[in-house]
Amino acid sequence: MVGYDPDKKNLTNKQILIASATASFISRFLLQPLDVVKIRFQLQIEPIRDLKGSKYHNLFQTIRLIHHEEGIRAFWKGHIAAQVLSMTYNSAQMYAFEKVTKQLGEVFPITTSSPTAKTITHFITGSIAASIAIVSCQPADVLRTRFVGQGEPKVCQNLFFHVFL
Repeated sequence: MVGYDPDKKNLTNKQILIASATASFISRFLLQPLDVVKIRFQLQIEPIRDLKGSKYHNLFQTIRLIHHEEGIRAFWKGHIAAQVLSMTYNSAQMYAFEKVTKQLGEVFPITTSSPTAKTITHFITGSIAASIAIVSCQPADVLRTRFVGQGEPKVCQNLFFHVFL
């Protein structure tokens, strides 16, 4: 449900959480290799355009190099932490969006079908929901970046051990 409509059937809290967690799990699993490549580019100190000094130059060269040096499993480094982050973030955001939209709809009912009013309402509720999700997921994001950014030898071996570091 996008937006609050008191006359329509609403999803239960459990359905919202299951749907958002499932969608997050699938998309994170499929896109994890690109996230690893992105983080490698972000952590590289040398500029990408410096072909002699930088390790990673472009997308395809980076994919080949990671595969050659570390194997196919390297593309899923930090995957568990990333799954925790993705599922927590998206579930928190969808749940908060539904609840904030419902509360806002009860306090300030949108009686018009004005696209502008709905856009403003969704902008406000989306901003609040995203803020709640970011605050709830920041620790998992730090862990994910730590796992993905490490090379060999691995410094971080276990998600649960490094939660308390």
